[in-house]
Amino acid sequence: MVDIRNIVVLMYIIIGYMTSISILVRSDDVFLILFGTLLLAHVLCWSGYMHHELCHYSVFEKRKWNIYFGRLLDWLNGACYWPFEELREQHVKHHVYKVDYDTASGIICQLQANSFFNNILLWSEYFYIPSHAFIIHWRSVLAPWWSKERKSMRLRTVLILMIRTIYFFILYYLRDPLVLVCYFIAYSISIQIIRFTDAFSHTYEVVPVDTPRKYQSKMYDMSHTYTIEFETNEQTSKIVKLLAQFIHVGVFLNFNFHNQHHYSTQKKWFELGSSFITNDNFIEDNQDENVDDQNNQPNKQEITTHQSNSGSLCGVPKNHYTISLSAALRAFHIHRLKRIYGDPGKPFYDPISKIISLDNYYGVADASVLVLEL
Repeated sequence: MVDIRNIVVLMYIIIGYMTSISILVRSDDVFLILFGTLLLAHVLCWSGYMHHELCHYSVFEKRKWNIYFGRLLDWLNGACYWPFEELREQHVKHHVYKVDYDTASGIICQLQANSFFNNILLWSEYFYIPSHAFIIHWRSVLAPWWSKERKSMRLRTVLILMIRTIYFFILYYLRDPLVLVCYFIAYSISIQIIRFTDAFSHTYEVVPVDTPRKYQSKMYDMSHTYTIEFETNEQTSKIVKLLAQFIHVGVFLNFNFHNQHHYSTQKKWFELGSSFITNDNFIEDNQDENVDDQNNQPNKQEITTHQSNSGSLCGVPKNHYTISLSAALRAFHIHRLKRIYGDPGKPFYDPISKIISLDNYYGVADASVLVLEL
């Protein structure tokens, strides 16, 4: 049985996409155009987050429907150049091996060597145009022409490029360049939001794609995974708590509760956050013969030991893995250029203030869930 909340979100994404495109194509009202652009940005962002849910087969009971809807949403968020099954396997392996892959250093070093292109990258990122994400995206899209292993994907890639080019040309023909500008702005906003929740999710080791991998423990996972949360406490007013809930669900679809997700990958998005409980954490991501996620299951001792309201996961206290939303936003802003070129850095837990400092934690640069890492 499919939960009605998943149906509502999927319908909102599909209907919202069509509505936003209709507004941008037909309306001359400035406020409607602004509304259409923001609506498009929101549905593109949620399509990325629901792609992630579908990767875990946690939306539909039957695997095939998760795949079908994953493919559909990927046509909206731009991940359609790669088979959904391949993106899914990549993501499940992220949970299994607990590493981040370095796919950008080579091409970024080449850009640094050319002052003209380097300045374009820097200035565009300074003004929040996600050029680094676009570079990584298109590098992977064009992999069939620079990677022998991907050569068989050339025809598929050409056909998808043709279909999407014709689609955007039709939008241009129906209106004018304004619709493409609005689409670009909306897409950039969606990438930045997903980037934000990804940036401070992990302090895993960053390794080249072909590096031999080894299993890491659940304790390692919880010690190197972070949650971004709107700070509330017992004294917080109900209005502020509702605002926090609105941001967590309405913007991030609870993707910001990353520790809870990594603790139990089969928990649905609406089971994360304040409603999260740790008495039902069996993980079912070992459904593919090539992907073994047995190591990612919390054992019975972990489940029974950490059912308290303290938020402790595998013995890691909540304040050791929780980053305040305000601190994350500040760090995302001030480190937006540093994270492009350098090491992601490390957070620092202050035992006196009992908060995590992000002064030397720049985070990772891109939303890897929607790009095949090559």
